[in-house]
Amino acid sequence: MALQAGLPVLDFSLISGERKTDYFTAVQTGMDRDYEPMERLFAEIIENSIQALSE
Repeated sequence: MALQAGLPVLDFSLISGERKTDYFTAVQTGMDRDYEPMERLFAEIIENSIQALSE
């Protein structure tokens, strides 16, 4: 979906180690229709993926 939206291949390495807890929390809150934590996480992933292209 990211490629279809004109974004680069997303680098999910951000979701490792302690950040896995953030991801699982975002998934759980999404089940309650609170999408803000997942939106923040994906915004960071997208930003990091775009920055990696310019390096």
